Parts: sequence; structure tokens; C-alpha cells
Amino acid sequence: DTQQALVIDSAATVTYGETLTLSTKGGSGSGAVCYTVTNGTGQAVIDGNVLTALQAGTVTVQATKAEDADYSA
Repeated sequence: DTQQALVIDSAATVTYGETLTLSTKGGSGSGAVCYTVTNGTGQAVIDGNVLTALQAGTVTVQATKAEDADYSA
């Protein structure tokens, strides 16, 4: 079956030294959402669903929903 897209619906930017609480919408199933960050020209870390900007620049955040009976990760 076709699965719904999982979309990060938080703000697209955060000021250096501040935090951003990440959230998603959509996605099939009820599995927990996990976030990962890939540093680019900037640096950031994620703790749970809170992103902290450590250096100005660009980073990429990916959200993945855990597999469950109704959703294939």
C-alpha cells in the first residue's frame, strides 16, 4: 500500500546558539519519530526532538518513523 509522506513541519531556520523543537506531520503508522542531523557548512546536534545550532551555516535534518504493524520504515 502507498504510505503517507512524513514531513518535518518545524521552522526551516534557527539562530546560532538557540534551539528548535522539531515536529512532523503525516507518515503512516504510529511508530516513534527519530531525527538525525548531517552537518554541512554549519553544525548542530539533536537531543530527542530538540535541535541546537552550534555554528552558523547549513545542516540537513532527516526524520524517520519507526516501523510498526501498519508502516514499513
